[in-house]
Amino acid sequence: MKKIFYILLFVFFTLTSFATDYLGDIEFIFDQNNVDNDVRIIRLTGAQSGLSSELSFNSNYNLFCYEENMGNNYLTLNGYYENNAFLIRLDLQKRALWEANFQKIFLLEGQRINVGQVILKANGVNIKHYNIVFTVPTYDITYSATKSKLVFDFTPLYEGETNSIWWKEDSSSITFSSNNLPPLNLRVHLQPVNQEFEFLTDELKIVSTQDPYFSGSSIIFSVQVGTNIGNHYNNYGAKLQEMYFDAGCPQEGLHVADAVVSIPMEGGYYYYLAVPVYYLLPAPSIDIVIGGSFHLIFNPANPENGYTSVVPVTITSSIPSFNINLKLEIFNEYNLLHNYIFLINDQTIPVSNGEYSFDIELKANFADLWNQNKEQILSLFQD
Repeated sequence: MKKIFYILLFVFFTLTSFATDYLGDIEFIFDQNNVDNDVRIIRLTGAQSGLSSELSFNSNYNLFCYEENMGNNYLTLNGYYENNAFLIRLDLQKRALWEANFQKIFLLEGQRINVGQVILKANGVNIKHYNIVFTVPTYDITYSATKSKLVFDFTPLYEGETNSIWWKEDSSSITFSSNNLPPLNLRVHLQPVNQEFEFLTDELKIVSTQDPYFSGSSIIFSVQVGTNIGNHYNNYGAKLQEMYFDAGCPQEGLHVADAVVSIPMEGGYYYYLAVPVYYLLPAPSIDIVIGGSFHLIFNPANPENGYTSVVPVTITSSIPSFNINLKLEIFNEYNLLHNYIFLINDQTIPVSNGEYSFDIELKANFADLWNQNKEQILSLFQD
């Protein structure tokens, strides 16, 4: 009778211990904890003999790995007996999985996803399972910078020299922080504002580290930019001043590039910080000398067509080339003159080589004006 009691007790224990197929979740979180080897151990005490375990992934696992990395054994399972207990051990090589696939994992931020199961077997038959859950928390990133912009004063070091080498550097110290983000390399690179400034990148570049490694809750690093401003002045000074003028002569200087700190992800950037780089150029000077005024003499006793008046103009400028726009404006009270006084010059005059002289010429058809508007003219000039 005593022997029968023990057999019934064992059967009862087995049935009640595995009353449901689902035993719970085994969760791995992509955060800063246990970044190298994240281990989960489940101990089933008083386990029956003949138990084994098997690892099975579902299609959601593909969300965490690029296709070329699917064959890597980032997660391994080991099931074994120890002191009358059956142990299930899962080892996740979290750093390796993260660093190889983080651009894809960023797309899953804030999600908790079932990627597979640990299947418990008795003598080769499936009896129970645990769900394997990968959790991607929200990565709250904060930063501060000692300088919001990098400015290079664009003045030649040696006046009159044509081949002076003048290397300048400027930097901003960046503090980058996150409480959850696992380790990764940040990327630092220089990005011209647009293709117009590509010609500067031969001697305008990042001179500090281009891949600071974030590991922990915070990192401080320098974004340092260097430029051979002497060569740029000698080779491109006229071109840069023209671009500065076209941009409206902004007080902060000409925005030529951005020093970018970024974390790439699929389809773009997960994080993007741009520190603008400016060339502070001397304000352009334009001196316009007009040699007199127009004299259009209307003689009602003998009005004539094709009457002309000329005024000489000389322009001296530090800008090598630009356009002058000419327009004849007639006051509203004399709008009857619109069809009889003309600007002979082209409306746009190109100025080049820093100094340019030309004549502004007006033509008046006084005979037509008098014949067609005699009464109006008399009323205008009756005094």
